[in-house]
Amino acid sequence: MARPSAWTARCGWRRANATRDTAGTCPRLNHISARGEGSMSTLSSVVRSVRLWWAIPVDYWWLVGYLESHLLARMARAVVATFSILFGATAILLVISQSGPHGVPGNVLGGVTAGVSLLWAARWSFGSWPQLWLSQLTVVLADGCISLLCVQTDDAVVGLLALVGFVLTTAYTVIFHGPKLLLLHMFWVLASATIAFGRMWSTGAFGGDAGAIGVAVLGGFAFVVTPPVVQLGFWMMRTDAVESGMDPLTGVLNRRGLFMHVDAMESRADADPEAVIVVVAIDLDLFKQVNDTFGHSVGDEVLLRTARRIQTAARETAVLARVGGEEFVLLDVMSKVDIAPMAERVRHAIGEPAERAHVTASCGAACVAVADWTTIRRRDRTAVLETVLMRADRAMYDAKRGGRDRIVVDAVPVETASIE
Repeated sequence: MARPSAWTARCGWRRANATRDTAGTCPRLNHISARGEGSMSTLSSVVRSVRLWWAIPVDYWWLVGYLESHLLARMARAVVATFSILFGATAILLVISQSGPHGVPGNVLGGVTAGVSLLWAARWSFGSWPQLWLSQLTVVLADGCISLLCVQTDDAVVGLLALVGFVLTTAYTVIFHGPKLLLLHMFWVLASATIAFGRMWSTGAFGGDAGAIGVAVLGGFAFVVTPPVVQLGFWMMRTDAVESGMDPLTGVLNRRGLFMHVDAMESRADADPEAVIVVVAIDLDLFKQVNDTFGHSVGDEVLLRTARRIQTAARETAVLARVGGEEFVLLDVMSKVDIAPMAERVRHAIGEPAERAHVTASCGAACVAVADWTTIRRRDRTAVLETVLMRADRAMYDAKRGGRDRIVVDAVPVETASIE
């Protein structure tokens, strides 16, 4: 069974503590006591969330998949590529400016930084999404180049201003990486800012102005503290979003999660305009007898086993959701001639022998043509998917009435013109 999310655990802990009996003889003392317990609960919840945030592995590929499923991957790649080009152009401008790094070390550093930045921009524009280790290495190298460029500049003020480059690497690390790399990054930023600040102090750039010094210290503190807080909040919202779209028992999507993946079909549909978007409704036969005979715990095992068997039998591109007690839905893009063989593989996989509580399934399939799907306005796609799902349900019930443990395919694509 899937583990509860940090958000669920945190809220559950708070609810449990909120029900404590604080009754006593003095209403005012009771009020103070309840308020104190509420403060302790909040503090403990924050501590627990921070510990979970720190301990959970980086889900780098989840974010990549999320961006791709919401058609945001191309925009994200363009943003990173643009920042890389600006980073390289800034390195070149620093080298050719009067206050920038000079001499062989400075020129080499600027040239290497500019060259690597342009290569990285090309990688993001035309290559595949970088592996996790390459993304982490890029953050480390970029941090090192920014610090060296700051130290190499002749003008201490320009060197301090060059620290603005850390804004880009900080934003990238907050979004794509976990707390450990972010902490290492922020320590590096703090050390670099301290060195730059010390250079300016030694040159008398502050002129003994206590206000300027206070603003510099406050800005540095905010720059170091804000990113971890933002990443923690981003992680909590992301965890809540993931769990709200997933079935906690089987770990596959729930009905809401299925409809969140509607737009993801567009990018896959472009690959074959002659294909169809297929919805397969899968319902376990006589599942109530499993619960009545073996108990609900065994029924849960059957549902979990069924989800795993469906995933094994379906293609890797398929999207699986549990939309009811014992009903699953499979969503995929394929040729019409492949619908029946795919549904038959799924039906056969579910009905394979099991140690206990053997079950079979009835499957119904319906589809919509890719050529029609790509012309539908995005706001109308949910209605179209609902119609295809209704047709698949109807075919599934036809399979049950036909004797169960069989498939029925509605091969006539849904007419989208009548739905819009």
